Amino acid sequence: MTTVFLDRDGVINEKIENGYVTSWEEFAWMPGAIGGIKKLHERGWNIIVVTNQACVGKQLAEMHDIDEIHRHMQLELQAQGISLTQIYVCPHTPEANCACRKPRPGMLLQAAQDHNLQLQHCYFVGDSWTDMQAAQAVHCYGIFVQNSEAGNCDGENDHQVRARHVCATVDEAIDHIILQEGPV
Repeated sequence: MTTVFLDRDGVINEKIENGYVTSWEEFAWMPGAIGGIKKLHERGWNIIVVTNQACVGKQLAEMHDIDEIHRHMQLELQAQGISLTQIYVCPHTPEANCACRKPRPGMLLQAAQDHNLQLQHCYFVGDSWTDMQAAQAVHCYGIFVQNSEAGNCDGENDHQVRARHVCATVDEAIDHIILQEGPV
């Protein structure tokens, strides 16, 4: 079964000025995100969210605040007939030097263990070089959504991280995955 990893902030929902969505009231869907996710769900594919939420480690939010955002997010998706396979959250700051915070692939490795995945056959849609670095570390097919100030992720950056494909929107990224996988 095909598995698609999605970053949250900047892919599923819009980023906000202070950098952290800490309540449902601050959450706004990215244009095309629900429609794109629905296309994945209709094919019966695994849809796994992997998100860094340093706001918890910085004590700007509690883990229950993040869980509440995800509960509302899933309720809105369920109202459209969509379900997510799982959501993985890294609550740590970069200084914590944990294994789960992207660019490290800890959340991807945990998902592979939990869902018996072969990561080299999975896709990762993200909007930052850290997303692409995590994808590259485990040989996922990285798709960079260039809709933020994250910059270019085509190998011409300081980190020498290469996305397999670059898109303007999450919906376009999902259409690319569907094209790669072919008809159901």
